[in-house]
Amino acid sequence: IEMSPIGSLHAAVVNQIVECFFERLSKKVIVSVQNPLDIGGNSLPESDIILLKRKENHYTQSHPLASDALLVVEVSGSTFEKDKYVKVPLYAQAEIPQAWIVNLQENEIEVYRNPKDGRYKNIEIISSTDSVTVDCFGQSFAASELLPS
Repeated sequence: IEMSPIGSLHAAVVNQIVECFFERLSKKVIVSVQNPLDIGGNSLPESDIILLKRKENHYTQSHPLASDALLVVEVSGSTFEKDKYVKVPLYAQAEIPQAWIVNLQENEIEVYRNPKDGRYKNIEIISSTDSVTVDCFGQSFAASELLPS
């Protein structure tokens, strides 16, 4: 699949989110940035950020599997439609427990939870004044920490 070039705002927001995750979750997870995730069926999406179950070998023997992913984050500007209607359904089919789309155009975070029957059952829109929780750890982040200033 052809990939869109990464703009400076997109890159900065990815760095900002990675920094937040690393500061609060680094001993509990592996914060993987723009690396492949094996979700089966010849799909190896390169999500912007994945929180992976911690493994001492850091997945040296193979790419992480969908069952290793705790949260997938897509930072979306021009790729919003593809992220929402192509990638998020793939993550739901792979039963990844939580997916976020950081929507740069609307300055909000779409949170997808509880995959069942190939789709997420719960969808929540988080504005810049709200907070969002990484479910597996109950760790909350102010959306303003994760969205562009």
